[in-house]
Amino acid sequence: MPCGSGNDFVRNYGAREDFLDLADLMQGSAVPIDLIETPFGVSAAICSAGLDAKVAYGIPKFRRLLLCGGSMAYNLSIVQCLCSRLSSRVRVELDGESFEEDCILTAICNGGWYGGGYQAAPEASLDDGLLDVVLVRKISRLRIAGVLGTYQKGRHLENGQVVPALADIMLYRRAKEVRVTPLDGRPIVVNLDGECAPRESLEARVLPLAARILLPRKLAGQQAVRGAVQAAR
Repeated sequence: MPCGSGNDFVRNYGAREDFLDLADLMQGSAVPIDLIETPFGVSAAICSAGLDAKVAYGIPKFRRLLLCGGSMAYNLSIVQCLCSRLSSRVRVELDGESFEEDCILTAICNGGWYGGGYQAAPEASLDDGLLDVVLVRKISRLRIAGVLGTYQKGRHLENGQVVPALADIMLYRRAKEVRVTPLDGRPIVVNLDGECAPRESLEARVLPLAARILLPRKLAGQQAVRGAVQAAR
């Protein structure tokens, strides 16, 4: 049953409330999902490097403050990170494609949600055998506020493409294997479903249908219909 950061994961299937009926959950069905394998552990939802990972890394100290949890702690950590150096020069390798960028974040997504309600990959699927990779190039602090709002709502992608208003600063790819290597001699903060630490690089690959999640009866039925529609295409 969802609690803590699990609230973000269940958004891939429905609302938090959909999982709180114990009788409905016990009559549900298990469905297979992909996982993300890294040298530091396995992620079910999203692993990332850069600004969002640094934000997650800073959240615990804000949660110690009275009445400061969830989205509030996340937003305060964002403010802290905006006052520090934002971008890193990195080499990104995706299924043989390689390029270098000055970027502020790279999100490698199995599911769509993280960070207390940020929809990083609105078109991601937990069982398609692919990772959705979103990279944001170096931008000014002034522009970050507007970009974060769009990013939070999942409006930066549409029909498999970055929306025109953000095409100059954002890249979107799908891949089975991803590697992010910093080129400026400094470690990058890496996030695996909220577990954060400085690392020399980030390597990730998809593990197709490597785990199962129990869905409540109603959502399991909807998932079965979605699978049948996809199979018919």
